[in-house]
Amino acid sequence: MSKWILKNKRTQQDEKGNLYQLDGGIVPKKCQQCSKELKSVITEVPIVQKVPFYKCKKCNYANVSGDNALWHEHENKGHSVQILLKARTIEFKRIIPETPYIKETSKDVIILCHKCHVKKH
Repeated sequence: MSKWILKNKRTQQDEKGNLYQLDGGIVPKKCQQCSKELKSVITEVPIVQKVPFYKCKKCNYANVSGDNALWHEHENKGHSVQILLKARTIEFKRIIPETPYIKETSKDVIILCHKCHVKKH
């Protein structure tokens, strides 16, 4: 069980520096078991999808539309369009890589790093 000290009328702090606000907010600073610093850095991970890409073998025509590629072949006799796959980022997923484990009980607030939580369970 952690020892929480009242810092002001609305906030308590444990011996590791973690903050517990009386309105329910928790600011994790360090793991209560191993003292590892907990960082809530948001990382953006790109989500990539392969999409068809049409490129002419004879000229510098390039387009993502299959209809336009067919029209290019029709209007330019002797031109041949090849289908390639091109990676395209469709969105960025925002994650916190090592999310701290926080559990609030009736008598305590438990704050652990990912490694200590996995070891415990």
